[in-house]
Amino acid sequence: MAPSECKPLRIPTKAKRHSTRLAQACKNRLPSPPSEGQPATQKRKRQERHDEDLESGLKRTHKLQRVHDTPTLSGSSTANTLSYGSPVHWEDYFEQWPPNRDMDESMTKKRNRTPSHTPSSSYSKSVRDGEAPAAWTRQHEEKMQEAGLFMTDYQNRASITDDCKKLCDELHEKNYDDPTGSLFKPQRLAKILERVRFRNEARVVRDIMPVLVPSPELLHIDGVASLKDICEALNAEWTQCNTLCGPRPKPDFVAGVAGSAFTNEEREKLQLSHTSSSPNSFPENMYYPFLICEAKGSDKPVDAAERQAMHSASIAVLAQIQLYRKFSAAEELDGKVLVFSIAHDASMIKVFGHFAKIEGDKLTFFRHQLYLSDIATDLRSEASSRAYNITRAIYDVFFPQHLARIRSALSKLRGSTVASFTSQLDLVDGSQESTVSKSLQEDARFKKPSLSSTAMLQQENERLRDQLLEMVRNQQTEAISQRQEQDKQRVVMEQQLAQQKEQTEQQLVQQMEQMERQLAQQKDQMERQLAQQKDQMERQLAQQKEQMAQQLAQQKEHMGQQLAHQCELIALLKESKSK
Repeated sequence: MAPSECKPLRIPTKAKRHSTRLAQACKNRLPSPPSEGQPATQKRKRQERHDEDLESGLKRTHKLQRVHDTPTLSGSSTANTLSYGSPVHWEDYFEQWPPNRDMDESMTKKRNRTPSHTPSSSYSKSVRDGEAPAAWTRQHEEKMQEAGLFMTDYQNRASITDDCKKLCDELHEKNYDDPTGSLFKPQRLAKILERVRFRNEARVVRDIMPVLVPSPELLHIDGVASLKDICEALNAEWTQCNTLCGPRPKPDFVAGVAGSAFTNEEREKLQLSHTSSSPNSFPENMYYPFLICEAKGSDKPVDAAERQAMHSASIAVLAQIQLYRKFSAAEELDGKVLVFSIAHDASMIKVFGHFAKIEGDKLTFFRHQLYLSDIATDLRSEASSRAYNITRAIYDVFFPQHLARIRSALSKLRGSTVASFTSQLDLVDGSQESTVSKSLQEDARFKKPSLSSTAMLQQENERLRDQLLEMVRNQQTEAISQRQEQDKQRVVMEQQLAQQKEQTEQQLVQQMEQMERQLAQQKDQMERQLAQQKDQMERQLAQQKEQMAQQLAQQKEHMGQQLAHQCELIALLKESKSK
């Protein structure tokens, strides 16, 4: 065939191509007319299914249009290149299009990371369905025990350490000057207790809680400089952490560590290590709460406030234990009081110290009663400000120990690796830009691409993922090596402790032997002295006996002489009488 007889290939325009594909899609996806004998529900379902298929077909045609309009490396569109050589098919160069519908659903699920139900809403739903008891009831306390939260004070499973017992005694015996102001006058408090007796929880929180639990921020404003690193929150929900049993905590009052107490490096470590299972950040820019207060009105018992405080305090205790677990030192917190709680109503106040029993990965939470009293009775005695003094002592005595414990743990955590990671990402981005610039500098003719753009992106993602995995492996190996070194140091310390124990035992044995020898010597000396004293006494008794015998003999002779002389006198008298 002559070259003049070759007919040029006609390329349809974009609008015409789009309209034809849309018409084909609509033609192929139109629903068939329903029969008269089908039920209405089946008709509706079939109509909805056809509508969904039609909508998906329209979306696919739009995607096809965007792909065909994408410019190539040479700057021209794909449609313009069809006039050169053989016809081009999509399947020869790229993957299947449109993608699988299951993949779209999985991608949409990945993009939609927001949970449909929060833990509090799911718990409320389980309560409504009867699957769980109402929050903070007596039945709920049984669920708390199943979760490892024990509120009984008479249990013998665990107890606080001796140092914590001394701390509780110090907090209980601490005395401050009587607070000034009309808020703390006994007559005014008595009238408030009379009015609030049958009121709701809000009145108790407003009128009575400030008297029992003073605000650390207000105290700092009034001149107590040592409380500058304490922050507080009122009625704030703990949305940053997981719950242990029941709904999310929302204490009436909570005091914790302020962000100003930490350095920039420490705050960075806290932000990077925060998770819902290992929380360290709480509402109102608060870190690691140490005092929780719950109040109840006349319509609910104070036991409900105790259960709420127990749950919140156990979460706060768990947060500190998780912090120490990050460098394998959680056993240091076994049996230590880490958080305090106060539960009260219009007539009674209770103060507890909360601690945990750590047995490997198993945690059991307990509490230790520090103070229990009747508010009205305290007003009529000298202990009217005892609860106030205990709270002030928690601020002044316990909080510095609490802050030092957290800062010590943060000093043992490793620093962040964000800078090194970003530098590596910059290197990877530079290599990608160099490869793209090289590809653009090549021949601008149409070439059959070796891989699709999605495949290239997948390769880059896999490369980045491999680099991240390698970084994680390196960090894990470093952590393992550090842990091994710590284990070696621990073994050495245990050996040293064993040697010291043996030495102390040997010293004790030697001291016991020396004491026994000394006692034996003292016993011999005492026996000798007693024998000597006994001999001396026997000699003295013998001498005294001889002397008394001699005296008796002399007296006997003298008496005999006197009797003989008297007899002679009697005889003489008788003779004279007879004459």
